[in-house]
Amino acid sequence: MGRVTRRDGRVVDAVFVLGVLFKAVSGVVELAAGVPLLLFGPHALVVLTDRLVDWLLTVDPDNALAPALSNGVADLGSTGTVLAAAYLLFHGSVKVAIVLALLRGSRRGFLASIGALAVFLVLQLVELVLAPGVGVALLAVVDAALLALTWREYRRGHTLAGAWRAVVRSRVDPSTR
Repeated sequence: MGRVTRRDGRVVDAVFVLGVLFKAVSGVVELAAGVPLLLFGPHALVVLTDRLVDWLLTVDPDNALAPALSNGVADLGSTGTVLAAAYLLFHGSVKVAIVLALLRGSRRGFLASIGALAVFLVLQLVELVLAPGVGVALLAVVDAALLALTWREYRRGHTLAGAWRAVVRSRVDPSTR
């Protein structure tokens, strides 16, 4: 294998930054979904989901997400709701903590992030074996890539802020392209 060029390094930095941004957004979304689910229960979730599905179908009548949302919520009982809320709150909290640790740039934060991502990946692989699905497979691929990129940045002594600056600098300064 050849050396990684400056341009290749910028692409890897951009993918790393986008992966961390994806984790941040998905963690916040999970927290935002978990709290009302826990507080208001399955009936409120069904009502909210029905409204969301109606809106999705008015925007795009062929939306494949709408029926999946309806079916997923319809199967939740009160026990399932509590478990789903606990999962969303825990998973979302860990994701947000990973991003915050990476933002701090500490070496221990990187190690904690790598450990949490490895646990997520193992759980996703177990779920993939027990109940195969495209969504879980995609999440596993994203987490594996983010784990590898986080390990790469840790080994090189880089930080998320440094990767961000490199990406922004390459977009602003044509001499770095």
